[in-house]
Amino acid sequence: MSEPPKLKSLLVVAPWLEGGGAQKSLCGLLRGLTDTHTTVVTLFAGCRDFNEVADLADEFVMLDYPRSPGGLVGASRAIATHLQHSDVVYSLMRGSHVALGVSSLLKRLPGELIATFHQLPSADETGVFSLVENMLVRKALRHAKLITAPSESAVSQIRQRRYGPHARLVYEPNLIRVDSRETIRRESSGAPLRLLACGRLSKQKGFDRIPELLSDIEIPWEIKILGSGPEEEDLKRRFGSTKSSSHTVELVGRVDDVVPYLDWSDAAFMPSRNELNPVFVWEAWARGRPVVAADLPAFEDLRTSGPVLTFTGAASLRSALGVVSSDEYRDFAYSMGLQASRTMTTRSEIVARIQS
Repeated sequence: MSEPPKLKSLLVVAPWLEGGGAQKSLCGLLRGLTDTHTTVVTLFAGCRDFNEVADLADEFVMLDYPRSPGGLVGASRAIATHLQHSDVVYSLMRGSHVALGVSSLLKRLPGELIATFHQLPSADETGVFSLVENMLVRKALRHAKLITAPSESAVSQIRQRRYGPHARLVYEPNLIRVDSRETIRRESSGAPLRLLACGRLSKQKGFDRIPELLSDIEIPWEIKILGSGPEEEDLKRRFGSTKSSSHTVELVGRVDDVVPYLDWSDAAFMPSRNELNPVFVWEAWARGRPVVAADLPAFEDLRTSGPVLTFTGAASLRSALGVVSSDEYRDFAYSMGLQASRTMTTRSEIVARIQS
């Protein structure tokens, strides 16, 4: 009897996993793979909320090296064995590109390399060390076959920086699973206005800005924040003085299912300091909810695809929330959001390349 065909071996390298958008995109990719043995390796300590990835992968390895220059060298050496036994290597984000750059200094990277950027390259370019990181990223990706990003702006910046200059560079939206449950229209915004924020409790997400941004908003409002992270205790202190008879902020914690909270809300609220193409935007649209977001290039890009209202400060936020509270806009946003979510493609250039 002939032996069954050998499964292609895929190695996914991630610096860490913390339950964010890059991780959700990775889960979408893993669900789309067939006839492939997948090994996911996280390099550095501090992983959390990664159970879904561990369940979808055939093998899940946490190296737990410290997030330091010494830890970077150690992690780069430790993945050598995995690299040697892989047909395809998929580097999930910048931290893993840097580690693979160090690995390539020690020995040529084997296998076929694919890479994704889940942050604008310009957002990571602070300090002298970022110049070294950029050199390592170029070193790692110079022979990449495919480089993707879930943002046209990111694709443009990658091209300008000549990361993997000979790679096929494409825009690919994050792969997420749209919930099949029937969407629920908010019949009346009424009072208070319900806003839902979601993401890792970190400076990037800008949740610490909420008391200042909303301090002069006359419309009664209620905010629920889904997520966990290093800023949790600080946010509890900040929000402790925010509660009043007409305004409340609730830190819900991390949840596995955002749909009931989106159905409760009038809009998703994102006061972020930087973003690329947040999965939460598409999750909100898939439930017919608009997004109220900080005036960032990512959200300006997304305004062309679905209902997004941007603000630069408290005054423009007051105007945006006034629009959200109107019945006419709520009906418009519901239809426009659902239409936008239907444009999400299930085809992945990454999956196609891995399985070719």
